[in-house]
Amino acid sequence: FRRLPTLSVGDRPLRGAPPREFPWVDKAVSQPMDDCTAQVNPKEITARMMDAAIANGASLVVGTVEGVKRDRNRVSAVVVDGKQVDCGTVVFALGPWSVLVEKWLPEVRVPMQGVLSSSLLFRMPTAVEPPCALFCGEDDFGCHLEVNPRKDSTVYVCGLGGSRYLDEGQIAALPPSEVKPNPERVKVAWQALRTKTTVTGDVEPECGACIRPCPPDGMPLIGRVPALD
Repeated sequence: FRRLPTLSVGDRPLRGAPPREFPWVDKAVSQPMDDCTAQVNPKEITARMMDAAIANGASLVVGTVEGVKRDRNRVSAVVVDGKQVDCGTVVFALGPWSVLVEKWLPEVRVPMQGVLSSSLLFRMPTAVEPPCALFCGEDDFGCHLEVNPRKDSTVYVCGLGGSRYLDEGQIAALPPSEVKPNPERVKVAWQALRTKTTVTGDVEPECGACIRPCPPDGMPLIGRVPALD
């Protein structure tokens, strides 16, 4: 991670000069929130954690998990693309698709709501300097943008609005390859971004989407699976 400041950005147009420290925040009024926020690039931290695991003896298998094999009260193997991978311990870390555990282990309940949201990724020629993250209030476009310049010269933007809420059955029936951005929200959010900053210039964004896993109480689902050894 890296530490960087964050600014709160409103919907009032900027009439005077932009912040001296961050001249690229040049279209809307802003104010400091925090000067020591930890920023994480999900791809980077995931890759580094996997590298550390491999260095300690783990191996990476890329495939689709189709189920598990049981030996009474314990999971003895995971089925990946039709092949059985034996295991002594299994950790279910499937994000929203953890609801599939209910199919594989019928006595287990994984209450979950999924929030399907779109995002933008701008690949800039150089990294934004000086960096800060922007947290924008609700605007007339129905967005509440979060703007995150990263060390790898990308600018990630989420909070596009218009998210779709999915129940457990809808999540289970939706393969990751079918999680698509909403073109209308992408178009509107790009317009909204231009009312906050000109930092991305004429660079066209890549469009992405994800499903955020939301248990009913908002707390992480962590711990041993009931009824299993």
